[in-house]
Amino acid sequence: MSAIKTLSAIIAILAAMLASGCSPAAEAPLVTVEAAGRASASGSTYLGSVEAGTAINLSPDISGKVASVEAAMGDIVKSGDLLFTLDTTDFSLQYEQAEAAYRTALASYENSRALLNDQSSVIPSRVAYDEAIRNYMNLELLFAEGAVSQSELDAAKARRDTAEAQWKAAAAQAKGSSEIAAAQLDSAKAALEIAQQRLDSCTVSSPIDAEVLSVDIKPGDMISPQASAVTLIDVSKIIVRINVTESRIGQLYVGKPAEIRLPATGAAMPGTVKGIAPGLDPATGMFAVEIGAANNEGKAGAGMTADVRFEGMEGTGQASAPPSAIRADEGGSFVYIAVPDAGAAGSAGDPAGSAGGSQADPSAGQAGGSQANPSAGPGGPAGGKATAATIEKRYLNESAANIGVGELVVTQSTADLREGMQVSYIIVSGQG
Repeated sequence: MSAIKTLSAIIAILAAMLASGCSPAAEAPLVTVEAAGRASASGSTYLGSVEAGTAINLSPDISGKVASVEAAMGDIVKSGDLLFTLDTTDFSLQYEQAEAAYRTALASYENSRALLNDQSSVIPSRVAYDEAIRNYMNLELLFAEGAVSQSELDAAKARRDTAEAQWKAAAAQAKGSSEIAAAQLDSAKAALEIAQQRLDSCTVSSPIDAEVLSVDIKPGDMISPQASAVTLIDVSKIIVRINVTESRIGQLYVGKPAEIRLPATGAAMPGTVKGIAPGLDPATGMFAVEIGAANNEGKAGAGMTADVRFEGMEGTGQASAPPSAIRADEGGSFVYIAVPDAGAAGSAGDPAGSAGGSQADPSAGQAGGSQANPSAGPGGPAGGKATAATIEKRYLNESAANIGVGELVVTQSTADLREGMQVSYIIVSGQG
């Protein structure tokens, strides 16, 4: 039912009411309703919502001030396209400081390696050690001939040992200095890489080909890695999530074909079951099922309501809610039902008040079945008075399992509705 036809229906009923000297009560908002029809029993249809096959919330790796924003909601971006930048002033200074420290460490390391290689700091102690060895060996020969005393030989041996210790200490010191310089160089290199990474993080680009769903920053904002800046979605492939009862989950399997229909656009596309939850969701008492599909023509948008139909599953012939009546909140998808007050024309299950009929026929007595007749038929009693009703809220756990065939489902309202609200209603056929 188009918005124009709905508006025409409301104008028609109000005009008839005014012509007859009646006026709607200010405290009773006017709603339009459709009678819930009967779903096909040859298969099973489930209500779901479309999600992008890929969704990414982008945020910077560092905290900083936003310098520029290059993307806008709805933009089509390619992988590598610039999305936004952060102010680089502080990060550039940090990089320059880290670069200077690295150069200093590199020079120190190269100098220590040169000293180690040419042994310039070790050679004097090595020469002294070699001299002490020769002196000790000469004294050993003289001692054997009785030319020197034992004390002279012992003194020469002590000088040799001391020279050896000094040579080894000098060699160790040279090696140690080189190792320390190498460690300092590694540390300075790591600091430089971190500074470079922070500087690079000031530029944020798209990691995939995608569409920009939202931009939550502007130049001058302070942003941190914990805050989402840009949200990207790729809807070339979509996921539709539905809930299936325990009695039917056994009829589904990964790879089972499905048909996805989009009430908003009338588009249809084939899909397949991609995933089935291994257990019941405590919040719904049902199994979550994911249906995947290729969105080659781009007709499916994230957040759209979708009807998923499986052929070959046992159907129930249950009621079917018109797509325009379906709403959603934190509890899930739901509809508002207009329950006629006692004594009013029409009742739940037979809103037209037709004798001998258990199935509503909201188009009876209407030309073309698309325009409300305010003076007769299901729109209300003779004389054009809108029918009083009370609002009930019904959650749709599976398809429209909580709706009875013929019950009056609200499609339009002149005010925000709530459980128990008193309203006046007119029936408009959904066949137009």
